[in-house]
Amino acid sequence: MNFNAWGPFEFSGTDGQWKAEFWQQAADQEIHYNCPPDRLRNAIGCYMFAIKRGKQYTPWYVGQTRAAAGFEGEIFERHKLDHYRSSLASAQRSTGYIFLFPLITGGDDWRFSTARTTGKNLIDWLEKMLIGMALSKNTELRNLRDTLFLKNVWVEGVFGDQNPGRPSFPASEARKALL
Repeated sequence: MNFNAWGPFEFSGTDGQWKAEFWQQAADQEIHYNCPPDRLRNAIGCYMFAIKRGKQYTPWYVGQTRAAAGFEGEIFERHKLDHYRSSLASAQRSTGYIFLFPLITGGDDWRFSTARTTGKNLIDWLEKMLIGMALSKNTELRNLRDTLFLKNVWVEGVFGDQNPGRPSFPASEARKALL
């Protein structure tokens, strides 16, 4: 089992048409990649809300869904919309985007997975990985769950808040090996 990256899909969330426009962008991408229409909205996996200023994306929220309603039933819940809109309000002259990472099965003949139970551990793992990556780009990430260790644990010279000054030789070498 693997994941694909889909998007970025522009998110405005400011008028009554934004949901229809969002899913139309998804449908257009499905057509481009020869995917059966309207499957992405029902897929399970992870998603990320990011803000783009210029050419740079900054992640603000990472989530997951294994619900029967898929992405469509999850990514626009009220508390998620609150995260997106408050992130946009704090970043002037920026545009919001959503990336979807659906769980897929198969090789050349891939399809979106519906393995809600057996895919649980894999989706949980991806969400934590994405949160860690997003947190490294944006310390103001709106996720609270699964961030305690990511925010508070450090390895000298490798990750986390660092002591002032030059890291030790072993720490510098470890960083080179890992990053």
